[in-house]
Amino acid sequence: LREHEERERSDRAAGALKTYKDQIYNDPDSPVTGNPNGDITIVVFLDYNCGYCRSNLPLVKALVAKDKMIRVIYKELPILGPNSEIAARAAVAAHRQGKYLEFQDALFRSNGVGAATIRSVAASLGMDYAALSKDMADQKVRSAIERTRTLADALGIDGTPAYIIGTQLIPGAVDADVLDQIVAEERAKLPKTGPERSSQGPKQN
Repeated sequence: LREHEERERSDRAAGALKTYKDQIYNDPDSPVTGNPNGDITIVVFLDYNCGYCRSNLPLVKALVAKDKMIRVIYKELPILGPNSEIAARAAVAAHRQGKYLEFQDALFRSNGVGAATIRSVAASLGMDYAALSKDMADQKVRSAIERTRTLADALGIDGTPAYIIGTQLIPGAVDADVLDQIVAEERAKLPKTGPERSSQGPKQN
């Protein structure tokens, strides 16, 4: 019975990943890091108040540093209170200034994610805080986060971190060995002649 339920869950997830492919891979407000032409894409759903995100994301970044064919897409999913919402809007706004990854790293290293911390982080990165504040209040930034919430609901994601790696949806934190294993599994599914790419994202997704 457990195997049957797991298979059904896997089938539902696979169907959802196909249905929402464009929202997953082509949202202009979702920052892309790593190799934009990589053969494997890791999609990360995160919340800045999430301790597991704080400890797990460095493993993803270490994998990107090691594997030059990995592309990473970040999705802001604030589910842990008002400060998470503020931090998510600040991160999307930081993306507009080309400082997303630096902002993300600094915010996770800080001792909180409230308004004062965001101002301090922006100053430390030499960002235009007035522009950041204006963008944080922009309805388009709010809409970007709402799109991620809607996508997460559609995919059955109700916690952070969560990952999409190729054809697999992984809820919860994973260790470095598991990340390596999943990437290897997904890479093994690719055509032997190399992945064909399209405007809809990697072929295997």
